[in-house]
Amino acid sequence: MLLRSFVQDGDRTHDLPEAPDLVGRRPLLAYGANASPLVLAQKLAPLPRQPLPVRRAALADFDVVYSGPTSLPTAPTRPPSRRRR
Repeated sequence: MLLRSFVQDGDRTHDLPEAPDLVGRRPLLAYGANASPLVLAQKLAPLPRQPLPVRRAALADFDVVYSGPTSLPTAPTRPPSRRRR
């Protein structure tokens, strides 16, 4: 579980400013190890260095499942038991 928001800058992790500049950025949902500073540093290492703001958040009424590699686009959806009518 992600305990705090932060900025990942290469292999360095910094506190996230109260009002980070998010202009031109798109949100990405990550959970588990994919949201950890160590894993982000490893995955971002081959890319040009650019600070990555990471914000802690909660997602309600969604189930988390594992899906193996797929060639089809996927997105989180509400489980049938929790869909609003």
